[in-house]
Amino acid sequence: MIATSTSRIFLLTAGCWGVVSSLSAQNYFLEDLSLSTVLSFESRYIFRGEELGKESFQPSLEAGHPLGPGDLYGGVWASQDISGEPSDEVNFYAGYSLPLTPIFALSGGLTYYWFPDDGSVPSEEEEPFLGIIADLPLRPAAFVYYNFALEQILVELSVGEQFRLAEKSSLQTGFKGGLAQANDANSDQAPGKPENSYGYFQVYVDLVYEFNEVSSASLGARYSGREDSGYTDYLYWGASVSFGF
Repeated sequence: MIATSTSRIFLLTAGCWGVVSSLSAQNYFLEDLSLSTVLSFESRYIFRGEELGKESFQPSLEAGHPLGPGDLYGGVWASQDISGEPSDEVNFYAGYSLPLTPIFALSGGLTYYWFPDDGSVPSEEEEPFLGIIADLPLRPAAFVYYNFALEQILVELSVGEQFRLAEKSSLQTGFKGGLAQANDANSDQAPGKPENSYGYFQVYVDLVYEFNEVSSASLGARYSGREDSGYTDYLYWGASVSFGF
């Protein structure tokens, strides 16, 4: 009888300790968890110099958490065409950022592209990426992407800068450009394997107003160009509000 009671007390104590430990671990996890969401509107959906849609609503949600010496991050981004064209898209991504030195950091991960509209070819793509970011003036970065569906390798360089205008407002500007070579440009979901190479760039200027340390709104202009069997360019604009938690 005493042994049974002792066993029950031991199991109850162990169970309570497990619950407390679980809650403590959960609280510890939540303390370091960061969340951010962005609600954007773009007058054109331009991706790597190519127009994929007209007026689009583009929400996103990202989470991050320290893991070992670096940070684990992941999120979802979507583009909803509000002009009536079938160009909807949902992207899921996850990656890990690792500081190499006080200046340089390595970031790598995977993006899954999903195109839900009927008849989209391809209907999905997977693209791992790896890049290096420098904590220097203009914050230069270089990334390499490989798209399995298109058998495409792409190299992209970017720089950006922020200029403080007032206590809560700033001007953000940036440039990015890339070169790509695809060995199956119409994807593995269509017959044939046409090759294609192209280059692109984008410059942008955004006026940003900060509500607080984690929330802001922006409005700005973009100009993008692409050389792909001929040159095409677009001048468009976008606006967004962002919130952090």
